[in-house]
Amino acid sequence: MAISVGFVTLLSMTAVALNGPHQPHIALAKAYAAWYAKWFALGVLSSVGLGVGTFLLFLGPFVAKTTMTANACRSVDFPVFGQKAFTCTTRDSSMYSLPAVLNKVKFEVFVWGVGCAFGYLPAFLLSKYAGQRQAAPFLQKLNRFFYFAAVHFGFLFLQYNLTTQTIGAESIV
Repeated sequence: MAISVGFVTLLSMTAVALNGPHQPHIALAKAYAAWYAKWFALGVLSSVGLGVGTFLLFLGPFVAKTTMTANACRSVDFPVFGQKAFTCTTRDSSMYSLPAVLNKVKFEVFVWGVGCAFGYLPAFLLSKYAGQRQAAPFLQKLNRFFYFAAVHFGFLFLQYNLTTQTIGAESIV
């Protein structure tokens, strides 16, 4: 498995480095990677405190704009990113339906959701390890880090006491 991943990585790096007729495809792959990385990052941001904001500012308007463009074009045959984003290419009403519009936005919504799940992983892992006694040194280091951040940035500081197993809050400014 590791050999095949290394081989694919080496092959990809070679394809990017060499000039040739494949370069437009490489540029398109980079554009898709950047597009979906943006949605993944927005998903992570939505789970670390900007949940409603990222949906209201990015995902919701994207779905609404896609739906409105599909309604205006009477088709879903238009790009959703790039220079010609949301520009009608055809006006064929046979391709326009609610399932077609949902199919048009499904990858962006899915990648946003995966980013949300990844954003919740740190909190899940911290709570998982908090119940284990062998994690005590790690949690003490984490407490020191949060205390440092609280002192230098003026955050509300929650400290987990390992001996009494209670959470105490104090404002540090």
